[in-house]
Amino acid sequence: MPSAYPSNRCVPLVFRVEAAVDPGLLARTLGLFAKLDMVPDRVVADRCGDRLDIEIRIATLEADRADHVAKVIAGLIPVLHVSLDPAG
Repeated sequence: MPSAYPSNRCVPLVFRVEAAVDPGLLARTLGLFAKLDMVPDRVVADRCGDRLDIEIRIATLEADRADHVAKVIAGLIPVLHVSLDPAG
């Protein structure tokens, strides 16, 4: 997914993750940020039946790194979709 943001700038971003319910997915997703020595500004997780929606806001991540993190999250099982949007 190509970035619409300059790669040398930190921009506030929101990762939106849609997945099937899995007990370890939230921890694995947040673990990716921990490996980068980062703490998200906001994390929201909502379960509705067999679906889990996760929203992670972070203001201190360069856009090119954010694209990489989004691709890694998209590769986690059972993630169905990941979007990366400007925080507003």
